[in-house]
Amino acid sequence: MAQEAPRAEVDEAPVATDGVQTPVCAAEPPAVDAPAMELEQVPSVAPGMDEAPVATDGVQTPACAVEPPAVDAPAMELEQVPSVAPGMDEAPVATDGVQAPACAAASPAVDAPALELEQVPSVAPGMDATPEEAKVSEAAELEEGNELDSLDPLSFAELVALMEAKMAEPITAQLRMAVEDIKTVFYRKVRAQHEEERRQYDRAQREAEEAGAGGEGDEGFTPSSIAELPRFQELYSQFKEAKNAHRRRVEQEQEQNLVAKRRIIDEILALTTRAEVKGATFNEFDELRKQWKEVGFVPQREVDNLYKSYTHAVEQFFDYLNINRELRDLDHKKNFDAKTALCNRAEELIVMPDPVEAFRRLQDLHAQWKEIGPVMREKSDEIWERFSAATARINTRHREHFEALKVKYEENLVRKEALCAELEELLARERSALKQWFQDSERVVAMQQEWRKIGPVPRKHNARIWDRFQELCEKFFTGRREFEKGVRAEGQVNIQKKLDLCVQAEALKDSQDWSATTKELIELQNQWKQVGYTPYKKGNELWTRFRTAMDFFFEARNKAQASARDSQRENLKLKQAIIEELRAYQPGEDVQVSVEWLKQIQNRWSEIGFVPFKQKDAVQQQYRKEIDRLYDMLRVDRLEQNMETFKTRVDGMKGQDDGALSREKSRLNAKVRALEAEKRQMENNLSFFSSSSSDNPVLSRFQSQLEGLDQEIALLREKMKHVDKAAKEDSAEE
Repeated sequence: MAQEAPRAEVDEAPVATDGVQTPVCAAEPPAVDAPAMELEQVPSVAPGMDEAPVATDGVQTPACAVEPPAVDAPAMELEQVPSVAPGMDEAPVATDGVQAPACAAASPAVDAPALELEQVPSVAPGMDATPEEAKVSEAAELEEGNELDSLDPLSFAELVALMEAKMAEPITAQLRMAVEDIKTVFYRKVRAQHEEERRQYDRAQREAEEAGAGGEGDEGFTPSSIAELPRFQELYSQFKEAKNAHRRRVEQEQEQNLVAKRRIIDEILALTTRAEVKGATFNEFDELRKQWKEVGFVPQREVDNLYKSYTHAVEQFFDYLNINRELRDLDHKKNFDAKTALCNRAEELIVMPDPVEAFRRLQDLHAQWKEIGPVMREKSDEIWERFSAATARINTRHREHFEALKVKYEENLVRKEALCAELEELLARERSALKQWFQDSERVVAMQQEWRKIGPVPRKHNARIWDRFQELCEKFFTGRREFEKGVRAEGQVNIQKKLDLCVQAEALKDSQDWSATTKELIELQNQWKQVGYTPYKKGNELWTRFRTAMDFFFEARNKAQASARDSQRENLKLKQAIIEELRAYQPGEDVQVSVEWLKQIQNRWSEIGFVPFKQKDAVQQQYRKEIDRLYDMLRVDRLEQNMETFKTRVDGMKGQDDGALSREKSRLNAKVRALEAEKRQMENNLSFFSSSSSDNPVLSRFQSQLEGLDQEIALLREKMKHVDKAAKEDSAEE
């Protein structure tokens, strides 16, 4: 059987990856020079895998919906709306110092005036500030379907080569998805190859049995080894080890980064405790911010509190420093120019042909936006709304693209569900012959081919629908194999039965008793049909032998009947000529001469033989009509006329297959027995009269009746002789 793809460990810890950004949550607080938060898009595992989802390498977006206001607007959420909803008054601008969240470290009070803060765009009333992570995952699932399709045409060697190439790449979410896709396709092809080998094995078994060589049964089947399988398993094992090592390394780095970032926060807060501000103080602050950006990602569990603490420390420093407006305006102008450039780049993405790539690049722009810092207050909403509008249009194209793809995948799911339903209905059918199993097998193979053409389905349904279809196919072919086992044993018995029928047919093929032999051969054909299955090759040999005997007899019979039909047509012409003679005949004065002529005509008629069956009755009626007409004209003795009429009628019975002659003889026999019984009774009655009563009128009547009975019995016996003669002639002509 095909080897199943090894499953990933259920308790495997999430693996950190790099390079793919996730959208941030709605209403996230703006940051002062906040670090880049590049988040990796989290894909789902491959179908059939229960491996835990991959964690991201970087600071993930806090799950909170509302946080302390900051100096600038953050990277907006994928579906975030402009700061002020239509018809709503603009929110008031915060101008007081920023209150530290509960998680931030406490700091001493500073006499410096609070720094004026930019307005933070808000979420429109009635809108939920929820992250787009689910939508990104759904898009990733849809994209993966296309990847699986692109891998299907590759051979085992090509899949191994692709796996080796992937091993040289850094561990990322995309790499994990690619490797799992390769593994899914590789083991799917293993299973498909072994199933095809099983079908070929079963076919060879049937052919061997039909040839009389016997078969090995199910125990003789061993799937072929796939040369690339050990190397693939080795590569996949190496990948898992590298993935786990990468995860441990990333976790360690994140813990170190957490310590470093906490130290930076402490040092920023320490700047606010100095008694006086020196020229180097701002330089130290800039250096700390630079260090913050350079430090990598931290554990996900600390992202929220760490981000709040850092933002609070930066705000505290600006409050403490009370930087002059000219320097601040210069910084705002620089930030505005940078954000304007990001808006330009975002607007270019709107017309990018590939909406998926545009969406991915947008995530990078959002991360850069968050790093830039605040702009002048009067431009804050304007620049934010411009960036927000471009984001919304890119998101719309991205969403519409995957909605269309999702609709297509749902349609594919419906089609595959229909195939499963059809296969279930086919499985429920009763099949009593191998021919029915073979016909249904062709339909199942066609359904498998149609399945492969349909295309991907939504990932959450992929494993379920695939397992359902494969299980149904396996049930069908297992059922067919079990049925074949039973009929093969029966087939050996049926070989002997058909061999006996061949011998019987060959014994009859030379017979010239066309009627009886035809019935016997038809009965042999009916028996042949009832025998049932025989192995294909041997069955064909026996059928050829049986058919040869049949053809030999029926060809001979058809030739004989063809010759007889020609003769019958000639006989018809002769009898029609006799009828014309009868019609033209005019009796003379000598009645006896006319009677003798009629007897000669009747003898000629009887000697002619059969005529075509369709014309037999019509020509016989015409003949009988003319004979009766002439006898009536001659007033011939009725007994003699009766005998002539009977002969004509019996001659018309010849050639009939319904036993007419046999029934006629039986009828005459019965009548003779009845008349003889009547005669014996009459003779018994005569014994009561004395010899001297010869003048008794009663006695005279009885004697006259006895003479009539003797004549009638003699006539019947004469008729029986004529029936026997006609029956012999009939058999000879057949």
